[in-house]
Amino acid sequence: RFRARRRAGRAVPRAASLGVDLEPWARPLERALDFRRDGAGSASSRAASLFTTAVFARAYWRGYRQLFRALGYPGAAAEASLALGTLRDGGAMLDVSCGPGLILDLLARHSARSGKWERVVGLDYSREMVTLAREACGERATVVVADACDLPFADGAFDVLHSSAGAHCWGDLNSRGVPESAFREMYRVLKPTGEILVSTVVLLKPTTVEEEYSRTPNTPFFDERAVCRMIQDAGFRDVEVIAKEKCFVAVKAVK
Repeated sequence: RFRARRRAGRAVPRAASLGVDLEPWARPLERALDFRRDGAGSASSRAASLFTTAVFARAYWRGYRQLFRALGYPGAAAEASLALGTLRDGGAMLDVSCGPGLILDLLARHSARSGKWERVVGLDYSREMVTLAREACGERATVVVADACDLPFADGAFDVLHSSAGAHCWGDLNSRGVPESAFREMYRVLKPTGEILVSTVVLLKPTTVEEEYSRTPNTPFFDERAVCRMIQDAGFRDVEVIAKEKCFVAVKAVK
């Protein structure tokens, strides 16, 4: 069970160092592990405005995330098991849009016991979410503040990437409502032949054709084919749906 508590007078635990290569612009920011460099009017900051409040961050892990079960999400434990059984062993793993660490903590705990990955890193745009994720994961994972559309990591820094219930929240959409820059950034920081697993939400029963569907951040994608297509358009190959239930869809791909 997820139990994040902020202890008065104690620093939030975190790993001593990031341990992965960074882009030149991000290196001076490594000590703080805060790599957000957006302006107040940026697409990402507008899309994430709700998630950056302390009240919502607390409410998210206390109940909001559990409401995803109604959309078909199988729950944190099942989602973690899906990732552990899908993504290959070895190297460094990045969890994009980790929120308060519900799934990241489970992945990090398993990896700490089994040695599945040498390093586990999580990121979220919300500083409030990152605080909770650091409390949950302790030294089992390094959690940083960063924008999925502007990753601070060097090319090929990670062996596997995971993201649960994050893609539909990302900003900087293209004309088709696709967070194109985020998927291209994920492609960039993944090693050749590296793997990704992304879960997100799609419409339960589309009432129009895809060409007429106008989506904004924090709304579902049209269907699983649209999700596969936008991942493929970012350069990934072997794109396949590995789980689908109601609005929930999980897609695996390879660089």
